[in-house]
Amino acid sequence: MIVEPAENAPPHFFLIGVRAPNGGAQDDGAGGVSHEDVGTIALRAGVDFSGAPLANPGEVATDDAAYADMPDGGPFRHEADIATYKPRPDVIVVDDLPAILTPLQMADLGLGDPVDVSEAFYGHLAATNFGTVRIDRGAGFGAAVARPFGWANRGDGGDAPTPGTRQALAGTHPIPGGVPPARRERYLAEFNKDGGAHKLPIGYDNAYQNGGALPGEAFFAPGDRLRFDELGAPPPITLTIPAAPPLTARGEDGPLDPPLPLTPLVDTVVMDRAAQTFTLIWRATFPWEARLETARLEVG
Repeated sequence: MIVEPAENAPPHFFLIGVRAPNGGAQDDGAGGVSHEDVGTIALRAGVDFSGAPLANPGEVATDDAAYADMPDGGPFRHEADIATYKPRPDVIVVDDLPAILTPLQMADLGLGDPVDVSEAFYGHLAATNFGTVRIDRGAGFGAAVARPFGWANRGDGGDAPTPGTRQALAGTHPIPGGVPPARRERYLAEFNKDGGAHKLPIGYDNAYQNGGALPGEAFFAPGDRLRFDELGAPPPITLTIPAAPPLTARGEDGPLDPPLPLTPLVDTVVMDRAAQTFTLIWRATFPWEARLETARLEVG
């Protein structure tokens, strides 16, 4: 697929990947693991707390970004934006570490190796709540849902997942050769190598891509509102989802037949309390077909 951005197109990234079927990836009986090949376009936007669009929201993040003065292996202030598919929307609240953690907790982060630092950090965050978020899709704000700070921990190697991490969602199938993964990221990279027979680990759940899912909610469309109520700090801050970036898929000589409907929705909202900004990730994921190899994707 050839991506053709307009001059004022938002930062974007196109990838071809895989997602698991509902219920998780399973042995397909033919030497592989069940999966669906998909194309994904991710687009990045941002607004400040007043609702004004950011002139420079930054590029679509292809790597996780650690907190300042933390190891490259985490803890992460912002995860990569190029997830293939999130089954539920993420709503994340971040801030500078001294504003989140106590001095004793901050001191704890100076001990041990990078993995220990990361695990200690996520352990502290699990007990630290920002407040709540309420969703309004045109019928008034719904129930308040508690929001912790930061992203859910992916977890590290080992067969027994740490409580509160995403490790169990990454599946349990050993990588080729029987070598256990040191980290789940490497685990997935091994299965997603071009030409690999497995594509995904057995039991892989797409929710592994969720860093802070909002339960029971669909992706966010233009006009939807999210109200963030901070503990002990009124008034609340409201984010209104702006207009979506237009996407159009065309064939080499005209419209695709049948057409490829593309409706980007916001599946990731990151409230940065220190910067007083919201980062929004629009995403459109669609089944990949051979005819799309030469198609053109116009980003308005």
